[in-house]
Amino acid sequence: MAVVNKHCTYLTILPVFCLLLSTSNARSQANFDWTMYRGDLQCDGAAPCELRPPLRTIWRVEAGGAVSGTAAVLSDRVCTATMRGALRMLRLSDGHPIWQYKGVDAFSASPAVKDGRVYIGDEGGVFYSFRAGDGKRLWKLQTGDKIVSSATVVGGAVLFGSYDSRLYCLNRITGKRIWAFKTGAQVHATPCVVGNHVIISGCDGWVRVIALATGKQSVKYRLGSNIPAAPAAAGNNVYLGNMEGIYAGLCLDTAQPIWKVQEHEQGAACYAAALVAGNLVVFASRSGRIFAVNTRNGAPKWTFLTGAEVNAAPVISGGVIYAPCDGGTIFALNGSTGKKIWEYRAGGKLEASCAIAHDRLVIGSSDGTLTCLGH
Repeated sequence: MAVVNKHCTYLTILPVFCLLLSTSNARSQANFDWTMYRGDLQCDGAAPCELRPPLRTIWRVEAGGAVSGTAAVLSDRVCTATMRGALRMLRLSDGHPIWQYKGVDAFSASPAVKDGRVYIGDEGGVFYSFRAGDGKRLWKLQTGDKIVSSATVVGGAVLFGSYDSRLYCLNRITGKRIWAFKTGAQVHATPCVVGNHVIISGCDGWVRVIALATGKQSVKYRLGSNIPAAPAAAGNNVYLGNMEGIYAGLCLDTAQPIWKVQEHEQGAACYAAALVAGNLVVFASRSGRIFAVNTRNGAPKWTFLTGAEVNAAPVISGGVIYAPCDGGTIFALNGSTGKKIWEYRAGGKLEASCAIAHDRLVIGSSDGTLTCLGH
């Protein structure tokens, strides 16, 4: 077993072999918005802007219910949803409300915003499109079970998973079904898109690569138990973990592992999506640990102990990792070393990830507040 830094977190590296292709997280900083759960189609959690601590509270408002989904931030707008069925659009500059839609069932998914439309599903199994300007409902589609998966918008399509064990691809303008792919169990995770392929992980333990145009599966790999975490991609590789504390890097062409890592700590389980930044992939565990490994071979780099379960996916901006935890604290870590450089007490349990755009960090909490931080 390999020891991950002085905190003595133990990980067993399970060697497997596959060609690792070069990766890059480079994206243009110009006009960057955080429009969906992980910031982009690859679900890598990397913001191209540089927001570095210390940060101060710009505003803090009542969200109208517990927030478990990540906010969408674009221009001078913030879109957020609550477990009481409220979808709200606020002004980024001061948190002033612009409009609100009040539904019946909880929104635990994150909203996605694209070209003046908001997309989100609820726990009643209904997927919606709203007009971003005034909150008018444009269309809705009923699925067979609840929707926790956040939407991914690509081209003229919107993708999301449902607990009816299907991945849906809809025409994002009309709401008409393009295709639906049936899996072996609930689809909890947000779809990841790389080129012409959709990558999903499921509660059946399989990672699947599906053609975006046709909905046909090309390759798959069974990682093990339930995988609620969204896959995070970089180049031709994808990274994720499961609820048994097994973490892996996979080749998209074959869906076969480059490497696998087993966490042995008490409570080891991965609920949150990974963060991919340069040659590091950063995982969060319900064991209370944030840890980084090398994208190429899974070799451990560093570990940070939060003191609480971590269910929110970490994000990075300007070389700083922002990692919320169930203890209600956002930790800012040096991306290279994992050392804490700042922390912020946000309040209740933090299941939502941070959204970073336009020199602001926005996060919701289980205590029903939405907080905006900046300089």
